[in-house]
Amino acid sequence: MAKLPTVRRLAASIYNVGKKAIWLDPTSTKLSTASSREDVRKLIKEGFITKRRPRVHSKYHARKLAIEKSKGRHLGVGKVRGSKNARFPEKTRWILKIRELRSNLKTMRQSGEITPTLHKILYRQCKGNLFKNINSLKEHINKLKENERRQVMLDEQAMALKME
Repeated sequence: MAKLPTVRRLAASIYNVGKKAIWLDPTSTKLSTASSREDVRKLIKEGFITKRRPRVHSKYHARKLAIEKSKGRHLGVGKVRGSKNARFPEKTRWILKIRELRSNLKTMRQSGEITPTLHKILYRQCKGNLFKNINSLKEHINKLKENERRQVMLDEQAMALKME
């Protein structure tokens, strides 16, 4: 004589499901006589023990929420979880920025827009976080070139004055 919890456990083991997924016929008296796995298998064949079908978890509410979020609902300040750094880490931001700046410097050097010596200087300045983005880098390069042109022009004027 086996107790019903034991029968349920054996049936769950045979079906490879949890104990809650097993249905035992409440009117059957044969259940308490089952004492082995073989007895339980016989009861399964006879239909006194069956496996319940899995519970359905409707995706309706999840889909509805996704549609609302696509419209911009439920995304306010009150829904923000985690700090700014947790949501988009500073390190990741830095990596993306420095990669962009360095690749841009490399293309400028290869195209001949900047000299190798200037490239080295600007590379170090990028590492030192001097430039906020590519536009500020290009602006800085243009200022350097403009200063260089002005210096050359001043030198030429000085030489012309010395000649006189």
